[in-house]
Amino acid sequence: MPSPLAQRYVARGSFSYRVYGQGHGPHRLLGFPPVGGHSLSFRNLAAALGPSVEVIAVDPPGHGFLSSTPLESVEALVELYQQGLPPEVFKGATFFGYSLGAFVAHHLATRIRPKSLILGAPLPYHRRARVYSQLSSPDLFAALVELGGLAPAIRATPELYAHFEPVLRADFLAFEQCSPPKVALTTSTLVMGGREDRLCLPEALPEWGRYLPVESVAMFPGGHFFWEPEVEAVAATVRAWLEAPAHFGSV
Repeated sequence: MPSPLAQRYVARGSFSYRVYGQGHGPHRLLGFPPVGGHSLSFRNLAAALGPSVEVIAVDPPGHGFLSSTPLESVEALVELYQQGLPPEVFKGATFFGYSLGAFVAHHLATRIRPKSLILGAPLPYHRRARVYSQLSSPDLFAALVELGGLAPAIRATPELYAHFEPVLRADFLAFEQCSPPKVALTTSTLVMGGREDRLCLPEALPEWGRYLPVESVAMFPGGHFFWEPEVEAVAATVRAWLEAPAHFGSV
């Protein structure tokens, strides 16, 4: 496991963000987490990327250590971040959204143009079928376990899962109700996926070309949350993309 970087926590009312690194490197990554995720979801990736990449990762309302009410739409999250994040956070940043965060990054990019886009485990809008937000508690729990989206401590502690369930349902509702943005983008985009992902099937990833100029699709071993066990390989791919997205390769 890579050594942790220095980090700084910044509260912004109903949401917050965490800065990994000292900001002296040539690259900046602005991260938006998956369903139920938070700024600490990017901790291992930031450490693996090292000091050449400043990673700024958000805590959506109600996530992490926040007691604020979680938002139930991507549009509301994007509006919050556009108005609430300091302008300097966006300067020269590549937006990196994982799963639900991919929708957030895509929509935000239509308002504030990033240097480039990275989408991790992003199910294309037209591929959504299952409605997770309306599942019973046992069925939602089982679906999350199947996806690998619950930490062992939460899986083992029903009371802890019950505490997080409203946040998970709000996130899934935002995911399910999100429509593609109407504004076309010319931003170079890297799409990353897991070869054994049962939610975002590998063959679906190139279909992001309907919405974005996808320069490359990178595949990794693992399921929907491949970025956790494959953090070193993911970091190497992200670093290579940040250094030369125009020459990274083609789909």
